Amino acid sequence: MTSCPSFAVSAIVTLGLLGAAACGGPSRQTTSTVDNTKVASDAIEQYNSAKRDGRPIDLCVHARVVASAYLQAKDEERYKIWKETEATDCGAVGMRPQ
Repeated sequence: MTSCPSFAVSAIVTLGLLGAAACGGPSRQTTSTVDNTKVASDAIEQYNSAKRDGRPIDLCVHARVVASAYLQAKDEERYKIWKETEATDCGAVGMRPQ
């Protein structure tokens, strides 16, 4: 009879670990980082398209989007670079950076 409680404890611990992994384990964090990097990459493509074909205000808006994407990705170095780009592009149309 002593194996029954031991089995129950083992099952509860296993289910708890599986639940923890499903709700925010390392694989989920890695996927989130990849997704955020993809978002930033897509935003840069849109910025470059606006740079080729858009108006100056479009550059300001897209620079803000790229900066926000890097902020979300927790990439502080690139975030700072794009905040500078935002300041330049927004300043060119008389808008203050946010």
